[in-house]
Amino acid sequence: MATQIIQREEANGGVVGAAVGNYSDAFFKCPNCKQDYQGNLRNDILKAFMALNDSLFPDGNLNKALQMTEAMGRLLELDASIEADRIEGEELVTELIASIDEKIQDWDLLYGMVEARAYVCSARFYEGISSDEGLKTAKSFLQKARNKYRIMGGNYDLDMREMNIRIGRIEARLRGSDGRQDKEAEIKLYREKYDCCVEDGNDIDTIIAGIDLASVLYNAYRTIEAERLLDKMVITSHRLHGPDHRCTVKATSKSKRVKQRWVSLEYEEGRFEALQHEDDGEKCVLKVKGPIKEPRVVEEEQTFKVDSAQVHLSHNGTPVELFGLTRADHLNGMIGDVRDYCDSTDRYVVHLEGKGLKPVKVKPENLRVVFELPDLKNLD
Repeated sequence: MATQIIQREEANGGVVGAAVGNYSDAFFKCPNCKQDYQGNLRNDILKAFMALNDSLFPDGNLNKALQMTEAMGRLLELDASIEADRIEGEELVTELIASIDEKIQDWDLLYGMVEARAYVCSARFYEGISSDEGLKTAKSFLQKARNKYRIMGGNYDLDMREMNIRIGRIEARLRGSDGRQDKEAEIKLYREKYDCCVEDGNDIDTIIAGIDLASVLYNAYRTIEAERLLDKMVITSHRLHGPDHRCTVKATSKSKRVKQRWVSLEYEEGRFEALQHEDDGEKCVLKVKGPIKEPRVVEEEQTFKVDSAQVHLSHNGTPVELFGLTRADHLNGMIGDVRDYCDSTDRYVVHLEGKGLKPVKVKPENLRVVFELPDLKNLD
């Protein structure tokens, strides 16, 4: 079947590199459900795939592209803030750049896509180092990726826009700002990329795009939407790829961070993590942990209970539930994200979950931190 795909592309005058996606799908995706094979079956198929590569492509073009793709996958798993991962990552980037420099020119489309992706993955890694040097290196890789997308032309508008946004974000960080000046433009871009992946039916790309979209939503203080999307990505990746797949691990890690709730206390300095609500029979109390140091040392933190009236929301985006309202009692029980705080009125600006609902300004005593989001069907 795979051989027939290659022959059909050549007979139609197409570039062989354009058939690589269909060619690999013939091996790794079920023809009925269109999802990747898993476990031992995938390992056996991989051996047959590599054997056929050697016979069809003796010059090693496709194998080189596959090796680069494998290195990029590993690079995305690494945490550049950890020394061992940083060392391994820098070695992988060096190998990727060497492979690009040594590439054979026959398959322009294939290597164009792989080369651009290698630059993007390298940039993502160096962004994680967070130093000015790391950011400048990341910017250089993003510029190379942008140039490659421009040269290839075709349907790479979303990729070009993403490169421009990420380059602008790095430039802002180098100037000392948070690097996210136009959150709505970012959300629109990453939502389009996610929708495109869903339409294409590539489950791995869809999960990665979903995680990227959730990250942008979270940074725009849309925690509820980000958390719901990540829950979906975790369930999907776990079902399709298992608990140890890099997509599952990444989605789970991001989900845990988004589910954390940060508060400050009236008579304590520092930042604390809110854990849960408890009722001691007389008043509502909040179980918290902290104070939080950077880098965080969980073993040194204390867990204790405080009167909810002494708790202040210290992070925009915190999911809250409205309660105890009298003049607008129809809003009691609704949930939303805290997006801002109004000093003049001592009220938080809350964007309610649900279409057509306007933001509301609510007193701190009428807000309760939400730890577990209710099912959407229960909100109707």
